[in-house]
Amino acid sequence: MRLDPNHPSRYLYWLGLAKFHLEEFEEAAPLFETDVRRNPDGYSIAPLAATYAYLGRDEDARAAVRGRSARR
Repeated sequence: MRLDPNHPSRYLYWLGLAKFHLEEFEEAAPLFETDVRRNPDGYSIAPLAATYAYLGRDEDARAAVRGRSARR
């Protein structure tokens, strides 16, 4: 990713999942957020909502489930 700034957004998804499973939620959230912005129909919405829930960001989690980010 460092060598290719135009990498596929799925890279963000997989890195975000790794951070999520390591319980590094503060690091996972921006990865999922960027992936959702780049690919709104991708797979990152559900893990983004779960990440927000673990961080106590309940309103952001609800907004992600509804299909849009509360923070833009």
